[in-house]
Amino acid sequence: MGNKNEQRLFWCKKLFNSNSKDFCSFQDVKPNVLEKIKKILDEKFPLKKYPYKSVRRYFAVMEFLNSSKKSKFLNSFDEKIIFLIQALDPNLYIYFYYLGLGYSKHDDIYTSFQKEKSLIDFIEYQLGAFDANLLKYEEIYFKRFLRSSEIQSYVNTDFSSSFLNLLPTIKSFEDVSSSTFSYISSKANYYLSKCKNPNSINTVCFNLSNPNSEVQLYYFSYKVIFFILVIDPDLKALRISFDESKVSDIKRRMIEELGFYNEDFIRVEKLYRKQFFLGMRVSEWEDISSLKIVNE
Repeated sequence: MGNKNEQRLFWCKKLFNSNSKDFCSFQDVKPNVLEKIKKILDEKFPLKKYPYKSVRRYFAVMEFLNSSKKSKFLNSFDEKIIFLIQALDPNLYIYFYYLGLGYSKHDDIYTSFQKEKSLIDFIEYQLGAFDANLLKYEEIYFKRFLRSSEIQSYVNTDFSSSFLNLLPTIKSFEDVSSSTFSYISSKANYYLSKCKNPNSINTVCFNLSNPNSEVQLYYFSYKVIFFILVIDPDLKALRISFDESKVSDIKRRMIEELGFYNEDFIRVEKLYRKQFFLGMRVSEWEDISSLKIVNE
């Protein structure tokens, strides 16, 4: 983004947020306002002319809201925020992406930096411009209007990258008891029965990041187990790693059979099998002696 656009962006956001002190967490907003806003959006900002994830849409919406004449039908700053969310990120992908990153007070400096960078990049990708304030408004919006446990079946935005990037934090599953594993398995089976598109990794990761989802799990290790049970219950990734000797062939087959490639996912599946299915052989090419239970 050039200097001219950066300055324009700065002043658009500054003018808009000058009224943020009037924000009341949507407490006085009536439900019918949502429908009114959606109708006006279709008229004023058709997607063909102002596509999602474009800086053109972002600037057009911000300048519209900053014009008291054009936005006179909006009665408060809260309604303007709703308009902004509905115009730029109606599915709250930014909020769910943030949740999927799994911020923790135990994160080291490097992990915190990587998560922060990933979030900034995603916001800019989703909006066409960077706007940090939208995240906090989306969180309040979700809690006020969208506390739903419904499982989403079709998610096209990339929610898997942030999930897969956290796999290096998994060192073992030793703290997961057999009863907990059964509990996670029951959630996975429920998800498979309800979701119309269960093999989409973005859809799985989106539902795992939704704090009110019926399949929500607190610990990341639980989410990884759920992910394996849904996406790769037969441990295809592990089998492929034994069947193929070249990384390029492993990558090609994983993409063909699972839809993605991630080196750490293979390592995590080894830990998963060691903890829950020790003795299970996935390939004729692996050393069977490595599967024997020690001190049986």
